[in-house]
Amino acid sequence: MPKFPSNPMRILLHQKIVQPLMRLLKTGISVEKISLSIAFGIMLGVFPVLGSTTVLCIIAAFMFRLNLPAIQLVNCCRWCGSCV
Repeated sequence: MPKFPSNPMRILLHQKIVQPLMRLLKTGISVEKISLSIAFGIMLGVFPVLGSTTVLCIIAAFMFRLNLPAIQLVNCCRWCGSCV
């Protein structure tokens, strides 16, 4: 069991934002689907027209039944350059 900080604001942040986001990213998805979501997010994230990558990632997520929040998170991180 992870140890939570005693700061009430961090506990609230963890309960209201981090835990629901982690549940959303993990819902009914296999390791293969997670890796495909990451790969498609990176691959489609390099398309040079701003905004079109979001549409392309949505289409790929629905076509291949991937986790939409995961692919959009990787896509966003690819544009920002902070994660990938």
